[in-house]
Amino acid sequence: MTPPPRQALVFVADAPVERPRASAFFRLVLAIPHLVCLGLLSAVAGICLVCAWFAIAFTGRFPASLYSLVTLYDRYSAAVSGYVALVTDVYPPFFGPGADATYDIEVRVPPVQDRYHRGKAVFRMIVGIPVMILANAAGMLMNGGAFLSWCSIVFTGKQSPRFREAAIMGLSYQTRASVYLNLQTEDWPTLLDPPAPVPAGHVGRPPAAPTPRPAPQPTTPMGQPLPSHESPPVVPPPPRPGPPPPPRN
Repeated sequence: MTPPPRQALVFVADAPVERPRASAFFRLVLAIPHLVCLGLLSAVAGICLVCAWFAIAFTGRFPASLYSLVTLYDRYSAAVSGYVALVTDVYPPFFGPGADATYDIEVRVPPVQDRYHRGKAVFRMIVGIPVMILANAAGMLMNGGAFLSWCSIVFTGKQSPRFREAAIMGLSYQTRASVYLNLQTEDWPTLLDPPAPVPAGHVGRPPAAPTPRPAPQPTTPMGQPLPSHESPPVVPPPPRPGPPPPPRN
């Protein structure tokens, strides 16, 4: 059996159809502090990727400290992009949620591999050209869903589930493509969302166990319930019929 590809898994919490108009109208203004922080973190992640490229090219290993910083960028980028695209109204934490923190947009990145293929890492920007083309298309899909959602929320106070699903689909593929292009995995990202287990956080909690039905309460022969401290009365069985009388002469 072929093992599933190593790629990022994106989980998104449900959102109500009715959304606040003011928050949607000023979404770009509200996101300015996060966009500035994301730009700074992107510069740090870029330096880490250059160092990781040389490390993999000469040793076949991705240093764990550099991997953690790039993974932090992946999570923060998905959180900010989803907030800007009106996927959620929850204000993201600065520099992204931690590995164990919960947020409406949760990204799971596969752990660092023990060894990486040197040739695949060296020529990643050439081999990954189709992924970059699809990532640009996914970005247009996300931006289109975000624009239609913005118009829908501002004028009606409601968001169409189809517009939100389009933004989520684009965001999910962009995140998986980013993890591949950032040398964190060697498997091509799937076009559609892969089946994945339920995350440990509040996003996508498993359904609650069904409540067991209570046992039927004993009743009296008249159909009235018995008190909890009493047991049902013992009804004697009906008397058995005796032998028939002898016939008369």
